[in-house]
Amino acid sequence: MEDLCLDFTLPGHPEWELKVDISPSPSGQLLSLKNNISCIQAGGKDIPLTVWNMEEYLEKVVDAYLCSGIARQRERLLKGLEEVFSPSALLSFSASELHTLICGLPDDSQHWTLQGTIVVVR
Repeated sequence: MEDLCLDFTLPGHPEWELKVDISPSPSGQLLSLKNNISCIQAGGKDIPLTVWNMEEYLEKVVDAYLCSGIARQRERLLKGLEEVFSPSALLSFSASELHTLICGLPDDSQHWTLQGTIVVVR
């Protein structure tokens, strides 16, 4: 694993350091440790990815891509939806009905072709 020279930065975005609690190992390398009160906060460029911290690295990457990394976009989407639909009105819909309202039906894909778009735009 160490031969890959990876660190705790987001793949494809080396400027985005994944924050972790660290503590030095007996060999002097920095190892990531969860829930250790004596650990200090450090940036990800200083922490090499090892077999010992790979699980935490994957958790941080998934969080960055699916949760914290899109928090601002998610907030803006929800704010925009609230401007169009009142939250109390949306409560009467099931999750699948909201999905259909926002995303359309699966067979709607023919409308998202170049020809379908040209017909709608005219």
